Amino acid sequence: MSRKLFIYTIPILLILVSISGCIEFKGNQSNTKSFQNNEISFSYTSRWVSFSDFWPSNFGFSYNPSVDQKLNATVITGALDPKSNTPIEKYTTSVNIETKNTSGTLKDAFDGTYSSLSPSSRTSSSSLFQEISERILKVDGVTAYEKVYKIPHGEPYYQIRDVWLDKNGKIYIISCRAFPNNFNQSQNDFDLIINSFHVK
Repeated sequence: MSRKLFIYTIPILLILVSISGCIEFKGNQSNTKSFQNNEISFSYTSRWVSFSDFWPSNFGFSYNPSVDQKLNATVITGALDPKSNTPIEKYTTSVNIETKNTSGTLKDAFDGTYSSLSPSSRTSSSSLFQEISERILKVDGVTAYEKVYKIPHGEPYYQIRDVWLDKNGKIYIISCRAFPNNFNQSQNDFDLIINSFHVK
């Protein structure tokens, strides 16, 4: 009797395991969204929205590339946390995907950009740039440079994590930003975009 029970139990267990595996797989898939155009692609958490979804064209507020004055780069797209809004800001946690033209090397452009923001190159009263860390990593199969720092955005400070890479002769900057008190808890969302970022 126990042998028959054992024989019947195994297929039932196998079915349950495979069903639960399928459910888990679908669940993981639904936790992320994807952005892609003819140049780049990346994944982002399903709790966020892309810039183009946040400014939908049918409302007449479609997202257009803008300029990041501090990095002297063009913000081509990005994703944001719509729940990070404040009474003054529409959102405070986001990732900008930016491009930058340069005639020099990636490292020269990286170093030159932040030296122009650093206190040593400007009067202390006008420069509020605070460097936190710098490191080298791999993104999309190439060497990338990362800088973490604080800088004012209007009245409040933002904490920013910029990752720079050079692909197909163009510099890309993945600029992750949040208020300092939300910065650490946003790292998994930032990492998802950085680790999935791909230049076609």
